[in-house]
Amino acid sequence: MFQELKEINSRPKPFQFYTANELWTNEYTAKQMLQYHLNADIDRSSRNHAFIWQSVDWITAYFKVGAVTKIADFGCAVGLYSNALAEKGAKVTGIDFSGNSLNYAKKVATEKGLNVNYVHADYLEFETDEKFDLILMITILSSIPSSMKMIRWPLTSTPLLSQGVRVRFIIGCSISVPMLWKESFPIADL
Repeated sequence: MFQELKEINSRPKPFQFYTANELWTNEYTAKQMLQYHLNADIDRSSRNHAFIWQSVDWITAYFKVGAVTKIADFGCAVGLYSNALAEKGAKVTGIDFSGNSLNYAKKVATEKGLNVNYVHADYLEFETDEKFDLILMITILSSIPSSMKMIRWPLTSTPLLSQGVRVRFIIGCSISVPMLWKESFPIADL
C-alpha cells in the first residue's frame, strides 16, 4: 500500500504525459484560451498583435509569399497568422485540434472573405496528399507537446512538402526572449 501511495504522489517526469488535447479541448479552458489568444496586448496564448503583424510581414518578404504559395500552419489556433497570410495572398491550410479556436478562425476568415482551409485535427497526426511550399509552427514554447513527439514531427511532416522545399519552425520562447528561427533543412538532407 505504501509503495502504491508513493507512486501516486511522485512527480511525473517532464513530458511523461501528453495533456495538450485536454488543455485545448476542455470546454472551460478552451474559452479561457480563446480570450488569451484574442488579447492584443499580451503574450500569453499568442504573441501580441503588433509582434504578429511584424512577423507576417517578415515571413511574407523572406519567403516571397504570394498567390501561388501554399502554406500549412500547424497549431494555427484562432488563425491569427493563417488569416493574415491569406490576406497577403497565400493559400493557407490551418490545422488545430481546438474546435473552439477553429470556429473563431473560420468566422473571421468568412467575415474578411478569405479562403483558408481550416482542418480540425492534431497536427502531429495530420495527413494529406496536398503539398506545401512552407510549413509553419508558430507557438509559445510552453505549448509545445512532448519532446519525443516534437523530435519526430519534422521527419513525418516532410512528405507534405513540395519538391525541394525547406521546413521552418518559428518558436517564440517567452515574453523576454526574441523569436528564434531554427535552421531549415532540405528534404534531401533527411
